Amino acid sequence: MNTPQQFLSDYLNILSEDTTGLTKLKVATKQLNNYFEEAEKKNSEVTYKIIASPIMGIDSDKDISDKESFDTFVSHRERTKKYLDNKNTVTFNKLTFADMVVKDFTNAFELDKKLLVRLVAIDRLLNNKNYDMNKLYFQTAGRLITELNQSHNDWNSWTNLLDRRIRNAASHLDFFYDEKNYNFRGKETIKVRINGHKLRRVNQFVISSNDFLKETLPNAINASQSFWAAGILLCLKPYAEYYENAITHLI
Repeated sequence: MNTPQQFLSDYLNILSEDTTGLTKLKVATKQLNNYFEEAEKKNSEVTYKIIASPIMGIDSDKDISDKESFDTFVSHRERTKKYLDNKNTVTFNKLTFADMVVKDFTNAFELDKKLLVRLVAIDRLLNNKNYDMNKLYFQTAGRLITELNQSHNDWNSWTNLLDRRIRNAASHLDFFYDEKNYNFRGKETIKVRINGHKLRRVNQFVISSNDFLKETLPNAINASQSFWAAGILLCLKPYAEYYENAITHLI
């Protein structure tokens, strides 16, 4: 168990002023913190177990933990940052960098999907509904997001950070960097009605490099960051001085 000082240090690193998308990160952290504290009041033991389960696993299956997934995301992200440091050298290649940031995005989204499981569990706890973490763990991201969006609780500040369209395209190798036009292109399946019949069609979409690097990718990363930050706030709650210090950084 970390000390309050270490928790606060980790928290401040997450909410660093140079974090891209810091405003959205703070809003999502506030939202999660409110629901985590409400859940803690209903059942503190269960709430702490749910929030700790990405690292600790669950009682019935310790393998339902995601520390390895988190470590994989962090290590790949660090490699991407180191590669970007060479952007002014002859060894830097835009296509290689594009492939790396797309992989960062898919890694971040898959980690977010695992955290979605915990948020649905918290939501069901708040709504006095039963939940089975083993079953939730194997549900699709779309189904988990739909459940949160249909809840009486408002999770939109968090779920809106997730771009399922790009995730689905990337997972099918249908999202790539267009070096000629300096943007990212993808394909999605859409439903259309022709002559009274519903048909599926492939639709192409474009996202600018700036939008992907400054919004889409940071959003996916900040979704998980907000979960860790809100979890830290809950751990700091018994330590008034550290908790109040942490809360002020959400203003």
